[in-house]
Amino acid sequence: MNEVEITKELMLSEQRLASVRDFHPDNQLGYDHAADFARRAKSECERLEAARVKITKPMREALQAVQDTFVPPIKNYAAMLALLKGRMMECQKVMLAKHDAAVLDAQQAYRQGDMQQLAVATQAITTSEVVAPQGVSTRVTWGDFEIVDSSQIPAQFWMINQAAIRLAIVQAKGQIVIPGVRVIKNEVVALRS
Repeated sequence: MNEVEITKELMLSEQRLASVRDFHPDNQLGYDHAADFARRAKSECERLEAARVKITKPMREALQAVQDTFVPPIKNYAAMLALLKGRMMECQKVMLAKHDAAVLDAQQAYRQGDMQQLAVATQAITTSEVVAPQGVSTRVTWGDFEIVDSSQIPAQFWMINQAAIRLAIVQAKGQIVIPGVRVIKNEVVALRS
């Protein structure tokens, strides 16, 4: 079926629809005509649907084949991204721990008057600072939690409505106390392309 044929089908269907709009059967003959029109309309719907499927089925199959081709590498890159974000968060925690230890060392060296150790600790502070590369940042997300004492949870969160708890935590940006619930702060890496 080509575009000209589809245009003809459209015009014919519009004319037939208009005539049916004006058709109001009120006797057996009219009822029989309405049944005939309905059967023809159903037959036309089925014929046109079959023609549409004949045209679109290969297109859908081709589209699905193309999409299926892209799925494995997309999944691989998504897995790679998840692993790298996790490793970056681990690295950031290690670097922050080194930085905090260097600050404590510097404070102790200062209290003891050990200028040589203070210089070493100060250098360690500088080299252990976490500097995010261009296009990388961290953001805090709220929404994870664990039930620590279900007997203390307010009635609005009974049957333990985890979605309601998560929503309350997200809306309060983690600054909420829900008896029986421990709010968990998560930091995730955000990347700009």
